[in-house]
Amino acid sequence: MAQHSSLGLASQLHLAPNGVVTLCGVGVAWHAGTGSWPGIPANNGNAVTIGIEAAHNGTAAWSEAQYGAYLKVVRAINKRLGNPWNKVVAHKEYGAIQGKWDPGTST
Repeated sequence: MAQHSSLGLASQLHLAPNGVVTLCGVGVAWHAGTGSWPGIPANNGNAVTIGIEAAHNGTAAWSEAQYGAYLKVVRAINKRLGNPWNKVVAHKEYGAIQGKWDPGTST
């Protein structure tokens, strides 16, 4: 996540299945792609969002540790930014036009 071969920084945070959150880098990360969501500039989510990349196979349920850590990190970010605790958008919402379905399962 820290260094994609052609994009550079691919997300700011990595979330492991055991719930460990790792800071990958700071600054703009190239994670959002093409998409739109209220309050986010169309096709420019990278400039105003924080990318959390979760290690996941796309079909199994997230472990309790991973899901719990995800909630904690989102709440911590939003608290620091003065946002409501649930101000969050996922690929399946922002990037729906790309066909991205995560987080969740592909079926």
